[in-house]
Amino acid sequence: LLLEPSRTNSVPNSEYILGYSLSASTTITQNYGISPEGVQNSARIQFSGLGYIAFGVTTYTNEVSSMYVKGTAGEILNFGKGGNVAQGALYTFTGDWQRIVYDVGSTSSTFIISNYSGANATDFEVYGLQHEQGSYPTSYIPTYGVSQTRSGDISTASLNASSTGSFYVSLGKVQDPYFIVLGEEFTANSTRNDIAVAYSPTELRISLNGAIVVSATGTYDTSSLTSVQLGHYNGADQLGEGVKELNMFNAFLTDTELNALTV
Repeated sequence: LLLEPSRTNSVPNSEYILGYSLSASTTITQNYGISPEGVQNSARIQFSGLGYIAFGVTTYTNEVSSMYVKGTAGEILNFGKGGNVAQGALYTFTGDWQRIVYDVGSTSSTFIISNYSGANATDFEVYGLQHEQGSYPTSYIPTYGVSQTRSGDISTASLNASSTGSFYVSLGKVQDPYFIVLGEEFTANSTRNDIAVAYSPTELRISLNGAIVVSATGTYDTSSLTSVQLGHYNGADQLGEGVKELNMFNAFLTDTELNALTV
């Protein structure tokens, strides 16, 4: 599943190069070729000499810009933030559609496409300009005259967990230094947390990164399991990174099997 956070594309015309600042040597042909969308809505950009296109975007404290480009294989384009046309990064065309990404690093209200500073592209296509707040680009958000915001993605599923069973979850770094499962506590790893749990009404086994860290007997209420909270505890987020994988088993796995899942 591709589950993404809410993001806003602040480029007002992501498919139609309109209203931007152009150099005199720049020619734009709208709806020129077939874009990655499979529709004739890419824009052709031609530079008769040194040329540029500058477009304004919203300034964020953490921002990233991206777009799809297609040009002659081996030719180079300059794309990135602009105080002047020489700023940005160089990208080499492959001959096919490719998404190029500029991680801003510092804020800028202007982005520039040019063939300055080592670039030599003079005839190429662009599609899907996007500028958003974040450290990485999300999937394309089209805009038609004004910025657009995509809501965050949510995935839900109904589970029938048995009173005796096991589950495996792969996590990264977490905010708190420990985990609690059915009242049993164990210390979290600083960077990687692959966890496998075998539970029953009377027994609990937990493996962390290839080793058993909890081996306990007692009385555990597993008769009415209705939810699994991953990285969330009583309304507070605990998880620093995403849930990478989750598997559930209707069987009490052995220590060897638990360790094999988490090693």
